[in-house]
Amino acid sequence: DGSTLELNAASAVRVQFTAAERHVKLESGEAHFAVAHDTARPFIVSAGGIAVRAVGTAFNVRYATGGDIEVTVTEGKVSVSGVERVDPNALSAAIFVSAGQRIVLPHHAPPPTVEQVDPATLRAALAWQSRLADFADAPLTDVIARFNARSRIQLFLADEKLADRRIGGTFALDEAEAFVRLLERD
Repeated sequence: DGSTLELNAASAVRVQFTAAERHVKLESGEAHFAVAHDTARPFIVSAGGIAVRAVGTAFNVRYATGGDIEVTVTEGKVSVSGVERVDPNALSAAIFVSAGQRIVLPHHAPPPTVEQVDPATLRAALAWQSRLADFADAPLTDVIARFNARSRIQLFLADEKLADRRIGGTFALDEAEAFVRLLERD
């Protein structure tokens, strides 16, 4: 239909498009959606009892391991329903989230609120989409964690004394072997 879906590592979805609606169930992980406008067929993403509805927009949904759900809107507007999942006293009315805003729906916590996000926070939330990652004086353990989240090849430290070693540079996260060769050389 012209919509795009980009999955983060260790994520799973089920897609069901019918003549009446476009439905994606985010079973785990994180996904970014750029939705083609179609008022006759709403685009709905569900995760953990929450439904995010868009007609023509772009947004990110993260379904954390603990059950928390975060929706960040990069273009347009979405409506989020199912809030009573986290607050039994909440009305079942939808909450609207616009571009530059996010809502975090904790699994067991106070009611969610919509908050503005600055451009740097928005970029950080979507950084997983890029195959390149910039590191400036980052601990080696953090760099390895980013590689492991993106690659089938899993890195580990054989010498824990290297865990706090500081790393800087721009690396292609899908080239773990090249990163290891660079570490061995330097």
